Amino acid sequence: KFALPLPGFQNSEDRYLEQEQLIQDFMVSSYMEYLQGAARPAFDVWFDFPGYRQAFVMRQIVRDALFLIGAFVFVLVYMSIMLNSFFVAAMGMLQIFLCFCPSYLIYYGLLGQRYFGVFQVLSMFIILGIGADDVFVFMDTWHQSELEGEEVSGSRWTRLTWTWKRAFKAMLVCSKAGTSLLYASERWRKNRGK
Repeated sequence: KFALPLPGFQNSEDRYLEQEQLIQDFMVSSYMEYLQGAARPAFDVWFDFPGYRQAFVMRQIVRDALFLIGAFVFVLVYMSIMLNSFFVAAMGMLQIFLCFCPSYLIYYGLLGQRYFGVFQVLSMFIILGIGADDVFVFMDTWHQSELEGEEVSGSRWTRLTWTWKRAFKAMLVCSKAGTSLLYASERWRKNRGK
């Protein structure tokens, strides 16, 4: 048990938040690993203390971020092989990566969401999948435009125009499906807590 004031503080009110943070840091560094390893198949261990949830979520976010890097590299290699072009795959992955910042600005700035947890990190995997799918749809439609009549395949400009018009619908449906999935999951998470 801890008693306030901690050594180096005048009384329990002296920099109270700093004392509380020191206690939380001690609890997380001393007991988190032990308590997580205490669970057995027939024996669950439930525990909670101030600062634990935040430390656990941050640890999980770092782990998921490492998986995201691995997934990013895997998708880049896979796209390079399937598209027979590292350049096209790299540009597609750059386009996907550049979507994260505007998405976060909308989430944080426009919608006013301050929470950023494990679910938001996991949503990056979905964005990665939707973006890679869009690249494949666009490239398939581009190759299909070459087989269309002279009015489509006559120049790169007409091919690109035809490709955009045709691929846009398929990419929109895929993106809406992914967005609906995220929205439904977020609603479920919020309702579950009520």
